Amino acid sequence: MIKIVIQNKIKIAEQEELIHEEYDGEFKKISGKWCLIYQNSATERVLIKFDENELSMIRYADSPVKLHFHKDFLTNTYYEGLGFLNVTTKKLQVNLENASVNLNYHLSQNEQKIADYQMQISWR
Repeated sequence: MIKIVIQNKIKIAEQEELIHEEYDGEFKKISGKWCLIYQNSATERVLIKFDENELSMIRYADSPVKLHFHKDFLTNTYYEGLGFLNVTTKKLQVNLENASVNLNYHLSQNEQKIADYQMQISWR
């Protein structure tokens, strides 16, 4: 069992929110990708799967949410209540020596930016 720490700075318009979360979970390699698996505060299973070029985050809920981030191209996701969203990855930096992932991205819909995110995921 490991400790997974997620720090997320979210900016929507002029408002910023800082979120700090810690969970017990697992770190392992599956099909050539590194995986962090944990249960969030809403008791939903979460899988974060990554390598040097891409990261996917799946929250297994009544309406599952899957976000896919890639260094080189725009990706899309569907979020219930909002519809289809574009995901633009600004930075994806994996550092296995320091047990961390830094991810900066923004979500937009129909070319309208919704929010900017600066996320750091670490494990120990």
